[in-house]
Amino acid sequence: MNEKIALRSEAKKRSMIFALAGILSGIVNGLLGTGGGILTVLFLSKIYAKDSSYSTKDIFAITLCSSVIMSMASLLFYLSSGCFSVSDSALYMLAAVPGGVLGAILLEKLSSKTMKLIFALLVVWAGISMMIKL
Repeated sequence: MNEKIALRSEAKKRSMIFALAGILSGIVNGLLGTGGGILTVLFLSKIYAKDSSYSTKDIFAITLCSSVIMSMASLLFYLSSGCFSVSDSALYMLAAVPGGVLGAILLEKLSSKTMKLIFALLVVWAGISMMIKL
């Protein structure tokens, strides 16, 4: 009986961690228009660090799915408040579709080590670029 209580307690704790990570990622994504996915990768990497059933590629795939949801929520808000013009960004959005497909194909082909390196380099590059523009 104590084992069941311990498992339920652990499941509740994990659910709370997921919820908090999702809220923080969503806030960053809505505020900055980016970055929610970066936090999601970091949170999921920590959450699943001891769970061998989730690979780095799984974490990136989960992040992509959650990023779509975060971005759609932010987009709906921006559209309703008049802060976004579909016509101004239509070409970019259309071009992003084949880029997203190519990225998904590459996710299957690249090693986890290469994916981590690409991710780290992009985060560092983005950070340095933003600091230079301050």
